[in-house]
Amino acid sequence: MTRTSRTNLLEESLQVLVTHFGSQNVRAALAKVAPDEHRNSGASVTNDDPQKRSPRPRVAQLLEGLRQAEPERHRLLETFASDLHDRRVLATPDDIRHFANAIGVKAIPGRSRRDMIPNLIGFLVTLPVARLRDALESAAGISEESRQRGYSVLTDKLLSDPVGDLPSQQKRRTG
Repeated sequence: MTRTSRTNLLEESLQVLVTHFGSQNVRAALAKVAPDEHRNSGASVTNDDPQKRSPRPRVAQLLEGLRQAEPERHRLLETFASDLHDRRVLATPDDIRHFANAIGVKAIPGRSRRDMIPNLIGFLVTLPVARLRDALESAAGISEESRQRGYSVLTDKLLSDPVGDLPSQQKRRTG
């Protein structure tokens, strides 16, 4: 195995670990197993460090690959990525999680928007254009305020229903 391929394998393996466990946990585990003399053996922190690297280049790389091959998909995702970056849509990590769940992603890795956005765009790239268009239109309606309004309506409904007005299914369980 060449040095380049070993390096690529190592970087890919570390990316998987960082995605699943977070960079702090990976660093802590590495600190436990790496001897002190090898910890700083000529390896300097560069822009390849996931903590210092912006997710934007990853998103840009994904989108650049679509520019010539699929211009419609590229246009849709470029606009969406710009709106995400400017927080015009999916302003919070919870909004991104909710949207991801709504479009079929069971769990989206990452804690912050910065970590989640490349993963979300990576999934969206795989969707058929018609489904992508529908998904992106639905993103505009997802916000913390709308979720809170939904919870508020549900809470009001639950609190305002006297025991006698429960649906017949619930009456059977309690009675």
